[in-house]
Amino acid sequence: MRITGVTGYRGYETLVETVPEGTPTASKAINGAITNCQWTCDLASPTTYRHGPAILIHGAGVQVSNNLIANSVEHGLHVRADDCQVTGNVVRRSGTAAAPFPGIRVTGTGCLIDGNLIDGYEGASGLDLPSPTASMVGTNRIAAYPAGTT
Repeated sequence: MRITGVTGYRGYETLVETVPEGTPTASKAINGAITNCQWTCDLASPTTYRHGPAILIHGAGVQVSNNLIANSVEHGLHVRADDCQVTGNVVRRSGTAAAPFPGIRVTGTGCLIDGNLIDGYEGASGLDLPSPTASMVGTNRIAAYPAGTT
Protein backbone atom coordinates (compact mmCIF):
# COMPACT_ATOMS: atom_id res chain seq x y z
CA MET A 1 0.00 0.00 0.00
CA ARG A 2 1.13 3.54 -0.69
CA ILE A 3 0.16 6.74 1.08
CA THR A 4 0.48 9.84 -1.07
CA GLY A 5 -0.77 13.42 -1.09
CA VAL A 6 -2.67 13.41 2.21
CA THR A 7 -2.59 15.63 5.27
CA GLY A 8 -2.47 13.91 8.65
CA TYR A 9 -3.07 15.53 12.02
CA ARG A 10 -3.02 14.00 15.45
CA GLY A 11 -2.62 15.43 18.91
CA TYR A 12 -0.23 12.79 20.20
CA GLU A 13 1.62 9.53 19.52
CA THR A 14 2.67 8.08 16.18
CA LEU A 15 0.80 9.13 13.04
CA VAL A 16 1.96 6.42 10.66
CA GLU A 17 3.60 3.11 11.46
CA THR A 18 4.67 0.36 9.10
CA VAL A 19 4.85 -3.26 10.18
CA PRO A 20 7.90 -5.55 9.90
CA GLU A 21 8.07 -7.87 6.92
CA GLY A 22 6.07 -11.06 7.44
CA THR A 23 3.91 -9.56 10.19
CA PRO A 24 0.14 -9.33 9.79
CA THR A 25 -0.91 -5.79 8.94
CA ALA A 26 -2.09 -3.73 11.88
CA SER A 27 -4.95 -1.29 11.43
CA LYS A 28 -2.77 1.80 10.96
CA ALA A 29 0.20 0.09 9.32
CA ILE A 30 1.42 0.36 5.74
CA ASN A 31 4.30 -0.91 3.62
CA GLY A 32 5.44 0.60 0.33
CA ALA A 33 5.78 4.38 0.18
CA ILE A 34 4.86 7.54 2.03
CA THR A 35 5.22 10.45 -0.40
CA ASN A 36 4.08 14.05 -0.84
CA CYS A 37 2.20 14.20 2.48
CA GLN A 38 1.97 16.65 5.36
CA TRP A 39 2.05 15.34 8.93
CA THR A 40 1.70 17.50 11.99
CA CYS A 41 1.15 17.07 15.72
CA ASP A 42 -0.38 19.49 18.20
CA LEU A 43 2.00 20.17 21.06
CA ALA A 44 -0.09 22.95 22.58
CA SER A 45 -1.30 21.04 25.64
CA PRO A 46 1.52 20.47 28.15
CA THR A 47 -0.75 18.27 30.28
CA THR A 48 -1.39 15.61 27.62
CA TYR A 49 0.95 12.61 27.70
CA ARG A 50 2.51 12.24 24.28
CA HIS A 51 5.14 9.89 22.90
CA GLY A 52 6.47 8.44 19.67
CA PRO A 53 7.83 9.72 16.38
CA ALA A 54 5.45 11.08 13.74
CA ILE A 55 6.43 8.28 11.33
CA LEU A 56 7.89 4.95 12.45
CA ILE A 57 9.18 2.57 9.77
CA HIS A 58 9.52 -1.14 10.62
CA GLY A 59 9.10 -2.57 7.11
CA ALA A 60 12.13 -2.98 4.85
CA GLY A 61 12.34 -1.14 1.54
CA VAL A 62 9.87 1.65 2.35
CA GLN A 63 10.28 4.93 0.45
CA VAL A 64 9.65 8.09 2.48
CA SER A 65 10.02 11.13 0.25
CA ASN A 66 8.87 14.71 -0.19
CA ASN A 67 6.90 14.89 3.05
CA LEU A 68 6.48 17.76 5.49
CA ILE A 69 6.67 16.52 9.08
CA ALA A 70 6.16 19.21 11.73
CA ASN A 71 5.90 19.38 15.52
CA SER A 72 6.43 15.70 16.23
CA VAL A 73 6.53 14.56 19.83
CA GLU A 74 9.81 12.70 19.40
CA HIS A 75 11.66 12.10 16.12
CA GLY A 76 9.88 13.33 13.03
CA LEU A 77 10.90 10.11 11.30
CA HIS A 78 12.41 6.96 12.82
CA VAL A 79 13.53 4.24 10.39
CA ARG A 80 14.18 0.92 12.14
CA ALA A 81 14.17 -1.16 8.95
CA ASP A 82 16.73 -1.91 6.25
CA ASP A 83 16.99 -0.71 2.64
CA CYS A 84 14.68 2.30 3.01
CA GLN A 85 14.89 5.57 1.06
CA VAL A 86 14.51 8.79 3.03
CA THR A 87 14.76 11.64 0.52
CA GLY A 88 13.56 15.20 0.10
CA ASN A 89 11.63 15.47 3.37
CA VAL A 90 11.24 18.60 5.49
CA VAL A 91 11.25 17.82 9.22
CA ARG A 92 10.56 20.74 11.55
CA ARG A 93 10.66 21.06 15.34
CA SER A 94 11.07 17.50 16.61
CA GLY A 95 10.28 17.20 20.29
CA THR A 96 10.08 20.37 22.34
CA ALA A 97 12.52 23.08 23.34
CA ALA A 98 12.78 21.39 26.75
CA ALA A 99 13.19 17.89 25.26
CA PRO A 100 14.55 18.18 21.71
CA PHE A 101 14.82 15.09 19.51
CA PRO A 102 16.78 14.55 16.29
CA GLY A 103 14.48 15.12 13.32
CA ILE A 104 15.43 11.89 11.54
CA ARG A 105 16.78 8.75 13.21
CA VAL A 106 17.90 5.78 11.13
CA THR A 107 18.85 2.54 12.86
CA GLY A 108 18.30 0.29 9.84
CA THR A 109 21.08 -0.62 7.41
CA GLY A 110 21.44 -0.07 3.69
CA CYS A 111 19.26 3.04 3.75
CA LEU A 112 19.62 6.12 1.55
CA ILE A 113 19.27 9.42 3.43
CA ASP A 114 19.58 12.36 1.05
CA GLY A 115 18.17 15.81 0.31
CA ASN A 116 16.32 16.27 3.58
CA LEU A 117 15.88 19.59 5.38
CA ILE A 118 15.87 19.17 9.14
CA ASP A 119 14.98 22.20 11.23
CA GLY A 120 15.36 21.07 14.85
CA TYR A 121 15.46 22.68 18.23
CA GLU A 122 18.83 23.85 19.50
CA GLY A 123 20.60 21.08 21.33
CA ALA A 124 19.34 18.26 19.11
CA SER A 125 21.24 16.77 16.25
CA GLY A 126 19.23 16.94 13.06
CA LEU A 127 20.19 13.47 11.92
CA ASP A 128 20.82 10.56 14.29
CA LEU A 129 22.66 7.60 12.75
CA PRO A 130 23.94 5.18 15.39
CA SER A 131 25.81 3.30 12.63
CA PRO A 132 26.58 5.96 10.00
CA THR A 133 28.59 3.60 7.81
CA ALA A 134 25.66 1.16 7.56
CA SER A 135 23.69 3.53 5.31
CA MET A 136 24.42 5.95 2.47
CA VAL A 137 24.12 9.56 3.62
CA GLY A 138 23.99 12.23 0.93
CA THR A 139 23.59 15.98 1.37
CA ASN A 140 21.10 16.93 4.06
CA ARG A 141 20.58 20.47 5.36
CA ILE A 142 20.34 20.82 9.12
CA ALA A 143 19.35 24.07 10.83
CA ALA A 144 18.84 24.91 14.51
CA TYR A 145 15.43 26.19 15.53
CA PRO A 146 16.01 28.52 18.49
CA ALA A 147 15.04 27.06 21.86
CA GLY A 148 11.89 28.55 23.27
CA THR A 149 10.53 29.48 19.85
CA THR A 150 7.41 27.73 18.55
